[in-house]
Amino acid sequence: MGGTDAEGSRLADNRMAAAIVVASLVGIVALAALYWSGFLTVLRPPGGPAADAVPLYVLLGVVGVGLVLWGWKRVLSMLE
Repeated sequence: MGGTDAEGSRLADNRMAAAIVVASLVGIVALAALYWSGFLTVLRPPGGPAADAVPLYVLLGVVGVGLVLWGWKRVLSMLE
């Protein structure tokens, strides 16, 4: 089949980046639709999130933003 492990790894990274970019676009559209429909207010607990869950939310947010930034950077570098 030809190709080295480095080339296969690069292709896998490019596929992962493309998947992250598509997922971020779908996520933005879904969040906008939920916001406009008013469904997000139903999902939020009355007193806000539990205090012991906030670090987990922050961690998930930081990891998510990092993945989205990496994916967009990778896809935009492929388009140069």
